This record gives sequence, C-alpha cells and structure tokens, in this order.
Amino acid sequence: MKKYIEETINDYINEDHKPWHMPGHKRKKVFGSYLDELFLYDFTEVPGLDDYHHPEDGMITRSQLEASDIYKTFLTRYLFNGSTSGILASLYAAASYMKDKYPDKKYTALVARNCHTSVFNTLELLQIDPIYIYPSKDEETGIYKGVTFDCFLNALNEAKRSDLLPLFAILTSPTYEGVFSEIREISRLCDYIPLIIDEAHGAHLPFLSEKKLRESSALYTESDIVIQSLHKTLPSLTQTAIIHIPSGSKKNKDLEPYLIKYLSVFQSTSPSYIFMQVIEKCISFCNENKDRFISYYDLIDDFRYNMSIHNFKNFHLFTPEEDFDRSRIVLISDNKNISGEMMANALSRELNIVVEMSADRYITLISSVMDSSDDFLQLYESLIKLDNILSDLKTDDKKKPGYDLLLSTVDGAFYLKDCIGKTIDRYIYVYPPGIPIVASGEVITKKHFDEITEMLMIGKKIYQN
Repeated sequence: MKKYIEETINDYINEDHKPWHMPGHKRKKVFGSYLDELFLYDFTEVPGLDDYHHPEDGMITRSQLEASDIYKTFLTRYLFNGSTSGILASLYAAASYMKDKYPDKKYTALVARNCHTSVFNTLELLQIDPIYIYPSKDEETGIYKGVTFDCFLNALNEAKRSDLLPLFAILTSPTYEGVFSEIREISRLCDYIPLIIDEAHGAHLPFLSEKKLRESSALYTESDIVIQSLHKTLPSLTQTAIIHIPSGSKKNKDLEPYLIKYLSVFQSTSPSYIFMQVIEKCISFCNENKDRFISYYDLIDDFRYNMSIHNFKNFHLFTPEEDFDRSRIVLISDNKNISGEMMANALSRELNIVVEMSADRYITLISSVMDSSDDFLQLYESLIKLDNILSDLKTDDKKKPGYDLLLSTVDGAFYLKDCIGKTIDRYIYVYPPGIPIVASGEVITKKHFDEITEMLMIGKKIYQN
C-alpha cells in the first residue's frame, strides 16, 4: 500500500510552510521530549493536505480507496474517535435510512445482549426500545457464547409478532473472549434490516492466512457495516479504528450517503493527522507482512499445545465448542476460592504481567502479531509459576467484604439489597469489558444481585450510566 498521507505530509514539511494557523504548537519544540517529534507531523486542514470531511482527490481519499481495495470492501473509512464513533455513526445511519424508507412505522432494534456500552448509549440517544438477542452464557464463568442463527431468528420473529420494524440489528463478533457468532448465516436473514457488526476485537482477521479463520470476519459476509478497532489487536495507536461497508452488502449504495453523513456528525471536525498516518501505516504493515501472521498463529498453536499438556492445578485455558479466535487467551480458575481478580493481582504483583481484564472466574489476555516466541515462552513459564503461587495462597479470607450500592430504578433510588424485582432505568456495568450486567429496562433478578455482589466482593467497581 502506498503511504499517501505520510508521503504528502513529508513533502509538505520539506516545503517549509510557515504556520499561521492551528494547532498552537506551530510544529516547534516545546517539551523537550518525544512529543516534540509528534508535533512536526500534526496538522490541520490546510491546502494540499486534503480534508477528511470534505475530501477531494487528495491523500486521504486515495489512502482510503486503497485501503478499501486491500480489504475488498465497497467502502472503507478511517476512524480517529475510536470504534465508539463508528458504532454511533453506523446505528444513526441505519436508523435514518430505515425511517426514510419505511416511514410511519413502530420501530425497534435487534441488539445482542453482550454489546458494548456505546451501543446502549446510542439506543438511549435514539430513544429506541430494543429487542434483546440473548446468546447463551456459560453458567460457571459468565462468558457469553456466540449468537446463533436460531437465537437471532427468535428475536426477529418477536419483532414481527409485535408489529415492530427493526431499524437495525447489531452483534458483537468476536466477543471479548474471542467467540464468533454465526454471522454468515445470520446475514442472509437480513434482507431489508441493516446488519451491523462490532468487530472491534477482530481487526487482525482479514490478514490471516487461514481461510476458515480469516472468513470468520464479517467483512466477507452479507453484513452491511463492520467496525474494527485497529489498536486492539494490531500495531496502531489507541483510538484508531476503521469502518467498512462490505462488498457483500445488498444495501451498500443506499447506506453509503447516510454513513458518510453521520461519520461527519460523530467524528471530530479537527481530525488527527497523526492518527490517520498511523492507520495508513498499520494497514500497510499488515498487508505487506502476512507471513508474520502465519508465524504468529504458529506461536499461538505451540503455546496452546504446551498449555494443554502441562498439568495446571488451579486454572485451564478456555477452549469453547463454538468457533473462536484462538489468539485470545482466556484462563479460567478451577478453584472456586480463587477469583480472576486474584489471578490478575498475582500475575501483576509477582510476575510483572498485566492482563487485559479480570472477572469473577477468569482472566483475559490479548496477544497480537507483535508478540514474539520469547514473549510466549515467558508467558508460559510465568503461568507455571502462577500455578504454584496460587497453590500456596491462603484463600480462607480471599474476598473483601461486599458493601451496599445505591442504584437508580424507574421507581427511584434503592440500595442493591432492595432492588430485586425492580426495573433499572440506567444500565449497570463493570469496565472492562463494558457489557451491561443489567440493561436499561431490565428487572434485577436474584441472579443479577448475586453477580453484582460477587463483583463487589472481589474488588470490582460497579458503574451505572
């Protein structure tokens, strides 16, 4: 991939233009640190550097067109406000498109219950009462499985019975733990409903050599919009992401103007040229180094094999029955007295390993193509040490005392112990992963109470938006 943005900016710098415009650092040394180097490449929309929101035939336009060729999509656009901006823009675009096409209807949305908080925020902004798609959940660990064809069909039929028109359907695949939904089969059900896939944790999939795993990406289905977070699994800066309309979408031309409109609404009017350079370089790197992804998955397979033959006493590697991305490392506690939080704390305190997320019964670690054989070996050896540490851990007093929590319901504010049977008016969640424990409009059950209490007792903070 030609580096249109980087090359154009380098040429501009060499022309020695005098900046009497934003940004205020004026591309000069300020802090005496690496940030001064970044300032040199930080620009605003000046003549010759193209404009993200009003592109001409310049560097941004050409870069995004070539990115689209690499991904084999109908449309690809860079996101510099993270996947959250892509979710907001795509849901608004789909809702606007459907309301224009089918006016004077009663509307809903089909929403997988394990979606990210940004989806629930958007539902609230759009004032949509969703029909939730409930993927099955592992009772022991609380890990969501993928959304199946039948599960999706049930929600679709519920909308039909209620005479409600879904403005869109949105699913998360792969999940935080790497589980895939049956996107290919589900996408064929969505003849008229825009299907949006939050593929934030699957940005690496299009660059894999394995056909089966690569095609687990929603980009190669009849999905209508796919959002990917480059920074989660690829060498890119935090907040960089990308959004696509796949070539297989039957609504691609209809959705395009709506999506472009709402990308301008939810993306900053001052786009980061540094972020756009990094996005371009990340895609270029991945496209030109597909052999590294082959080696990377060989390392993953070796690591998983070594984990399978070692007799760990206190935890095991998550290997679901469903299709999953084996690069995601999830370790499940085999001892009810040892929580994920305890595992994470021991890894950090004793072995200097910081995990992505800890839950009640498991921890999640994110690997990427940048991890070397030495990195995987060190992790494997550290996990052997962790197993010994956990075996010696005194677990009689392993939990912190729980404390009461004031929650907002449709009937007012109540302490957690008094909330069973009441309807929540703002969703309750732990971050990460940012998936609601109880969603707005749901009734708190004894099961929810136990889960929230358990989270409090292992030291997690509970948030309510």
